[in-house]
Order: sequence, then C-alpha cells, then structure tokens
Amino acid sequence: MGHLAAAVLFFLVPTLQGEEGLTGTITVQTAMPLGAVNSLIFGSNVEAANGQSIFTSYTTHQGETGDGVWDPEKKVPVPEVVAAMKATGVKMLRYPGGCLVHNFNWKDAIGPVSERPLFTFGINEFLKFCRETGIEPLMTTSAYVGTPQDLADLVEYLNAPADDRHPWAQKRAADGCRKPWGVVYFEMGNESDHGNHDVKPFKKWTAQGYGDWFNMCAALMKRVDPNLKMGALMGTGTGPIDPWNRIVAAKVKGTADYIVVHTYAVGASSKGDKPLPETPDLLMRACMASTDQFEEELAEYRRIISENTGKDIPLAITEYNAAFVNNKPIPYRYAFGPALFSADYIRLLLQPGENVLMANYWHFINGYWGMIYGPKNVAREPKKRGHYKFMPAYYTYRLWGEHFGKKLLAVDVCSPTLSFEGWNRTRPRQEARANTPVLPTIRTQSGSGAGVTWTSTAPNAVNLRISDYSGETHPVFAAFEAEGGTTYKLTFKAKFKGEANGLNLGIGLIDGRGWPATHSGIGVHSLSGSSEQVEFQGILTTRPDCRSLTLTWRLLHGGDKTVTAHSEITDLKMEVVPDRPPYAAVTSTASLSADGQTLYVMVFNKHTRKPVRTRIEWPGLKAESGKIWTVTGPGLEATNLEEEMVKETVSGATLPGCAGSSVEYEFLPRSMNALEIRLADKAAY
Repeated sequence: MGHLAAAVLFFLVPTLQGEEGLTGTITVQTAMPLGAVNSLIFGSNVEAANGQSIFTSYTTHQGETGDGVWDPEKKVPVPEVVAAMKATGVKMLRYPGGCLVHNFNWKDAIGPVSERPLFTFGINEFLKFCRETGIEPLMTTSAYVGTPQDLADLVEYLNAPADDRHPWAQKRAADGCRKPWGVVYFEMGNESDHGNHDVKPFKKWTAQGYGDWFNMCAALMKRVDPNLKMGALMGTGTGPIDPWNRIVAAKVKGTADYIVVHTYAVGASSKGDKPLPETPDLLMRACMASTDQFEEELAEYRRIISENTGKDIPLAITEYNAAFVNNKPIPYRYAFGPALFSADYIRLLLQPGENVLMANYWHFINGYWGMIYGPKNVAREPKKRGHYKFMPAYYTYRLWGEHFGKKLLAVDVCSPTLSFEGWNRTRPRQEARANTPVLPTIRTQSGSGAGVTWTSTAPNAVNLRISDYSGETHPVFAAFEAEGGTTYKLTFKAKFKGEANGLNLGIGLIDGRGWPATHSGIGVHSLSGSSEQVEFQGILTTRPDCRSLTLTWRLLHGGDKTVTAHSEITDLKMEVVPDRPPYAAVTSTASLSADGQTLYVMVFNKHTRKPVRTRIEWPGLKAESGKIWTVTGPGLEATNLEEEMVKETVSGATLPGCAGSSVEYEFLPRSMNALEIRLADKAAY
C-alpha cells in the first residue's frame, strides 16, 4: 500500500484564480425556504442476483442474498447492512439491479424459498427489507422477459387484495404476505436501447418499439392499480441529444409519470489488467469538473422532454456515479474523487429547479461498485459476519445521512474558480481562448472490409452496404486534423434499410491514434433503428495531446442471423463547442431541522491542494453554537481497499467563533464538510 500512499500526495496543481490566500463567502438565504427536502434523492441500488454472468449467454443468475443484505437463515435483514443504510440516509432502493434485470423473470423470484434456490433474495424478501427499514422500493422490470400482461400480473401480485378476483394476489398471500405491498414506483426496463447483451436470442428495442411497449404496459398495469408511477427510459450514455430521447418522449407523453436518465461522469475503461493511460490527476479533476456539466445536461433533458411532451415531466436519475471500469493502476471506481463528485451531485439534485423526483447511487453493497464490502452470505460465512470495508463514498454519504435537515434553503456562494483542460466526456472549464480552434473539414473515403463496403458519395456523405455480416468491426472511413483539449460536435443524418437482426450500427468519433492507445472517443449508436432519415449527434472533448480524429463504422452484431442491409449517411458536419467558464472550487447547500432549531450547511472544497477560508453567513438568525464534521483523504485517487485512507477526520468539533449571524472556517482541500449550527431562537418557518 505504500506506493499508493506516496502516489496520492503528488497531485498537479490545477489552475485557480488568485491562488494565494484563497477565500470565499457562503450566504444562506434564511428568508428563502425552498420547501421540504426530497428524501427520494437519497436512493441507492441493490442487486437480486450475482452479476458475474450478466453479459454472457446465460439466462438465469444466482440470486443468493441480495449481495449480502439478507440473512437467509434467520430470514431477516443483515443488521450491519441496515445500520450502514441508515447512517448513509438511504430512503429508496432500486431492485433487482441494472443490466441483470434484462433476464429477470419475476415469477422465478416468488413462492417458497426452497423452490427457488437461485433467488433466495426474491421480491418478498426485498420488500420485507424495505418495509422493516422504512425505505421506499423502486421495482425495475425486464423489457425482454415476458409480456405486458406478465407485468400486469406483477402489479396484481404486489398490490391487489388477496381475493377470488385476484389469483396472483392470492399467490402472494400463500407466500405469507396477506396484505398488499403497495409498491408505487416502477422503472420499465433498464438501458433497453443497448439490448440484452449476449443473451440468446438477442433482443433490442428501437425507440418506437420501446415507446409502444411502454404504453401497452402502462395501460395494463394501471388498470390493476391506477396509483402506480411509471418511468420511461432515455438513451444510455449518449446524452440529451440522442434521437431515442425525442422519439420516446413523444410516444409516452400521455403515460409516463417520470423520465429515467442514467448519468455517469468522466468515463474510462480498460480490458483485463491493462492500466489506463491517463494520469490520476487528470481523471480525478475531471470528476471535480463534472457537476457543473451535468447541471447543463439535466437542463437540456428537461428542454427535450418539455418540447416533445408539452409538459414538465420529472426526471429520475436511477443510476449515477463516475464510470470507471478498470483495475489498474488503481480501481478508480472506489476512489475519493468519484465519491466526492457523487456527494456534490446530490447537492445539485436536491434543488427544486432541477425537477428530479428520485436519484439512486450505483450501488450500495458488494458487486463491482459497492460503497461497502462484506460477506455476501452471512449464513455460509459466519466468520466474516460483521467484517466490512467502507469505501470513501460511504463516508461522504454518511455526512448527508446524519447531518442534513428537512427544509431546504437557498444558498449564494462566492468562490475561487478552477480550470479544467477537458478530457473525453468532460468538457473544458476555462476562460475563453484567444484563438478559436480551426473547424475541421470532413472528407469521407471509400473502402471495404469483411462483409461491408462503403462508398463516398460526397465529401460529407457515405453509403454503407452490409452483406451476410456478423461479428464486430470498426473500420475508418474519414480522418482529419483536430486540436487537443477541444470539444467537437458531430452531426449527421442516417437512414437504414433492411433487417437489423441484432446489429447495432453506429459511427465512432475517435482519437486518430486509436482507441487502444488513448481510450478517447465516443460512439453514436442505434443507426440500425432508423428506417426514416433521422439526425444524430455526438460530442467529444479531445485529450490535450490529440492532433487528429477519425470517423469509424461501429458494426456490433449480437444476433443469431447474419445481416444484409444498406445505410445512407449524409450531411456529416463538425463544429467546435465553446469552452465553458471555470467551475467553483467551493459549493454548498443548506437546510433546517424540522423544529427550526438547527441550521445545517454542507460545504465542498474541490481544490485538490489548497484550503479555502470561507465566511458563512445566515442573516436574520443568530447562532448559539456550532459543530463541524469533515471527510477527506490524502488524495482524490485514494481508496480504502487496503487501509482506511479516506474517512471522517473531524467529528463534531466545536466551530470556533460561531455566534451571531456568521462564522469563518478554513475548509481543507478535497473535503466534504457538514456544519450544524444551533440557533438561539427557532426559525419562523
């Protein structure tokens, strides 16, 4: 562990306005209550099954014990897990998982446990866990297993009275649950624009098909229980500009109660044990710069939803985190940088103007991403019972869970600002450049490969012919000069003729040195789902050392039959997206206790090396005393895998000088801080 401890101390210094004597001001608008704190923002995910085979051809998964939340011997929630959820303030749980829900047949997860050894943490166990812990359940349904009527049967099983008119509800009663569960929230599918991965037969929705399926499900499910709230899916990882979003929103405008978006920051992956080529400093600072970008993206989602539905349907962020899929040099998914980003993202999602109904951190325990790690089956691993590792995210979320109130207040922040040069999906945050980057010119090239031939019909147009094709290829059909640290927006129109048969056709915008060497690029997907001409878009921020870009075909075939088809690509254009201004080093939000006696202020310092001395003001209220809790670590890439490097370093210390209507405090670099200010008199609202 010594090499990591040394590594995390050597962060590069980010550009910051006024480096010496950094100061800021936080003003709590005590006369501007924003309403009740939305508790559903504090959600998480648990998995019903072992996720090790979700990307294979297997169609069933070993359910085990919800990755360790359930004691199958005592048939009760595991006390240590319940305590951790309470400490981190979990108020909603999404079940049975993400991609593994593609092949989840709910009828395999009910009935006597002895008859379902692969699903010992089934639907009733999950709902018992929720009811015993006061957590709201979110049920995710498969879009690929069963029919809309099967999902109506699920609603009957969960929510209908157990009488002769409701045989599925009688089945629930026979399972020991006479009283209806009253489940309200349903998410219809998971990332269904991707298809069901390598499961045979391969299935994949088009936007039109998914919208029609959603509407059929809504009609049947709400006929059983009109009180349901059902969420429809936006495109996955493709941003607001994905054509899927406009099509689906228009389809479900009369039926969807909320719109589901998954937001993963940064994005970096490597296969096997190959290390990522990026420096830890670049990736961790990308996490710090991402919150502002997501604020803009959520606004764009709201605009698209409003334009295509005629109303402001709320968002549900049912998965979010930083998208690090790697193990070397450090498994960044466990690092402090993603944990601090995710906790700061909560601050944003709480704001009423974001119109977010719920948010679910991915995810809580064990698996690939858990914020805590321990025994997966306490009955089989008695020696491991009570032994848990707590990742940095556990400590940041514990501050939210234990030190925030019930009534949200507006906050004004005056902060030093940080610059970020940009990388991949994280756009530059810096002052306007003196020279505007040169706009690249696209000139397509003709070529051929195994089963595919493409012909340049104009400098910005190309036709692709696919003949008896299967497999995966990424041939280049255009190349051009580009500048490092620049955000490029690719637009084009596409039309597909023929049967896709499991083909996911896309166009990649890739660093000219190739994906294996740089891991810098994006894919614009689902061209094979557009029988009519549709406009597609994609955005990439180049690496600082990038000098060229390529356009590639992305031919990913997962079906049982080969593909013979034709695609026409026209109006290929590239434009430069202007850089956004530097982002605030200090962010904050505030709330009041239910009795109006305690003011809570959450403060983040996202500078990697510098403290910021900050004056916090709460005009109109007077303090009696104050305390502070701080979570920090030796660096943003620090994890707690081998030793606890990121933790609560200050726990309820007295805030010196906390009297009257303000206090000054020097917030440590890379820190999350919770302040509790006891008021001399109760706030009047």
